[in-house]
Amino acid sequence: MSEWFTDPPAGTGPPARRAHERDLERIRATRRRRRIVTAGVSIAALAAMGAVSVFVVLPFIDSFRGETEQVVTDYEGPGTGAVQVVVRSGDGGMAIAETLADAGVVATADAFVTAFNLNSRAQGVQPGTYTLAREMRAADAVAALLDPVNRQVVKFTVPEGFRADQVYERIAEATGLSVESLADAAKDTETLGLPPEAEGDVEGWLFPATYEVDPNPTPAEVLAPMIAKTVEVLDDFGAEPEVWRKTLILASMVEKEAKLDEDRPKVARVFLNRIDQDMLLMSDATVAYGAGNFSTVFTTDEERADDNPYNTYVNEGLPGGAICNPGEAAIAAALGPEKGDWLYFVVVNLQSGETAYAETAAGHEANVQQMRDWIAEHPGDY
Repeated sequence: MSEWFTDPPAGTGPPARRAHERDLERIRATRRRRRIVTAGVSIAALAAMGAVSVFVVLPFIDSFRGETEQVVTDYEGPGTGAVQVVVRSGDGGMAIAETLADAGVVATADAFVTAFNLNSRAQGVQPGTYTLAREMRAADAVAALLDPVNRQVVKFTVPEGFRADQVYERIAEATGLSVESLADAAKDTETLGLPPEAEGDVEGWLFPATYEVDPNPTPAEVLAPMIAKTVEVLDDFGAEPEVWRKTLILASMVEKEAKLDEDRPKVARVFLNRIDQDMLLMSDATVAYGAGNFSTVFTTDEERADDNPYNTYVNEGLPGGAICNPGEAAIAAALGPEKGDWLYFVVVNLQSGETAYAETAAGHEANVQQMRDWIAEHPGDY
């Protein structure tokens, strides 16, 4: 508009000049209105761009920030309900964390790992089945795993002198496993870790002790630790593998024949002395095992005449295998028998287990008569 009138036309008078000035004022007013409108449009555009940044750009920035910054969340606790989780052998903090997170015990695996690393005792968490609450604080979950009260175990005790079939029955009572499944598992000697020295027979290798196992164990999970314990005891005594089997056979005889710990090294010596002199061992305990007669301490003439690998009245040397599962005292006696020249022993008091020893047949007969006299004075089923 710069080419529009800027000066009044030449040769005009005052009226014309006033008209010209009015035209100029209208032009200036129009320009001011246009500037205001343009400025308003610009402000509106800026405001719209601001809205776009708020509703589009900022969420994008927040999304990006969420991908790059991982926020560890944790439950406030103390938790509700109950759930069982299994910590497996070899599980570290992260493996345990994932198990607990999947079960809903902790909010995130990261929260548990953080708490695990902050607890100096956390490495002491044992494998097993635990009952925990859901939605626990991570630090509380670590503490709960360290508390043995929360570990679910099945306990059972195998007494010294139990035969393998009795061991299976005791395990079955405690775990719900069948006797048949345990007997079948005993045949899988490789899975059980039964040493080759055992010659495939678990009798004598199921160490008597109190055991703890996880709920719902497999037969192998129960039997394998018992065999491992027997090997451990033999190793602790310094026994070489080549004598393991003979040691357990002798120890099983000592376990069944001697009731008192003080008698076990003497009974072991009697058997070893008889072997040294090529005498039959003549153990009623081995005869009873071979005959399957476990109701009495005495054997019959017929049972003593039966030719089976366990009849030490007709077969020289040790029987064909262990006749029970001996405890530590009996194993110690077999490996370290007491010094003496005894060739005979007999229990003279069937209640207390008192035992008499002799070096000669005549002395033994006198001790046997002492036993008969005691039975006459204490009639009953023995």
